[in-house]
Amino acid sequence: MNHFFSQLVADKKIKRQIKLLTAIYEANYPITLDEIAEEFGTSKRTLFRDMKDLEYILPEDNIVEFSSVSGYTINNMHLIEDLVVQIAEQSPLYTIVNNVYDEIFLTIDEWADELFLSTSTLYRYLGYLKKILKDFKLDLTLTPVAIVGDEVNIRHFYFHFLYNTNDISSINRPTEQDRDIFHRWYSTFTGKMDHKREVQHRSALYWIMVIRKRLEQGHTLVLEARLKESVRQLSTHKFMPESGQSYFPGIEEQYMTEDEFMYGSLLSLDNYVYEEGKTVDIKGLIDKENLEVINRFLVDAFKQLGKELPEPEIFSLYAVYLRNIYFLTQLTPLFQRNSTEVNRLIKHRHPAMYSKWLEILTNATIKKKVWAKICRGYCG
Repeated sequence: MNHFFSQLVADKKIKRQIKLLTAIYEANYPITLDEIAEEFGTSKRTLFRDMKDLEYILPEDNIVEFSSVSGYTINNMHLIEDLVVQIAEQSPLYTIVNNVYDEIFLTIDEWADELFLSTSTLYRYLGYLKKILKDFKLDLTLTPVAIVGDEVNIRHFYFHFLYNTNDISSINRPTEQDRDIFHRWYSTFTGKMDHKREVQHRSALYWIMVIRKRLEQGHTLVLEARLKESVRQLSTHKFMPESGQSYFPGIEEQYMTEDEFMYGSLLSLDNYVYEEGKTVDIKGLIDKENLEVINRFLVDAFKQLGKELPEPEIFSLYAVYLRNIYFLTQLTPLFQRNSTEVNRLIKHRHPAMYSKWLEILTNATIKKKVWAKICRGYCG
């Protein structure tokens, strides 16, 4: 289960049940509750009750097998993630966030009654949620329980929440309508471009779903004039306003603002697939000064890493990536955040390279001159 999802599991019992299943899954042999109890520092009776509770959640073709002689095993290992998500979905915080996303706003007392929790326990759980929201520059109000902050950050949080928790869950997933919107947009996009460009399909669907939901609820955003001037350079913006109601059919015209179309243009950069084989010319897509900063940074970085400069088509992909991050950061610096899983993967597999990149970035002009102007305290 990914780190973001696990943060939403505040209930100790649910955490223990997930940990219990994970222990059975990771064991290379049938394992008994006595062995697990010793490892967990808890009683066998507690774990036995947990297994009884899990019987109501486990699918009919039980993936956990038990032998009175040897202990527990999981016979369908590829289903463990499905099961863990099913358990985690019982988390009160998961329920609350999903309901707030649908604009079902309840007071603390109403949520306590709904979830069969004491108000003191619920306050403690919501403290976990406040910490998560703080990372997204958002806050949590309690009268009623609601997520508040800048609209761009609220959308970013919901995208992150739904994208990372709905691999298996059936709650708030992209619909056929969202898929139709994507295909119409992509057809228009490829028809206007001089070549076919690949797009991250799943990511784009979740962005469409979140934007559509927020617009249906009447939530719009306002972009800064400086950013809007930059967006006008993007190739996607040349056709985005022309899409009109086909972009989001059924949305009231008052909410289909220039800023929303520009926002959609920017998000196309977050779903960009960096393909080898064709040199990308980004002159004119970013001002000359910052383009020179990006190119100089890449040349210096490869030199410090002791590596030869890649061929022009590969070098241009690095430049395009940094150009895209430059634009997205102006929308919200949250786009510079890596997931915990990505950070762990990089540190585990490429520790020396990771350390060297941090060293290079610490004193790089690109950090001081380009991102320093737009991070505004978000970037770390």
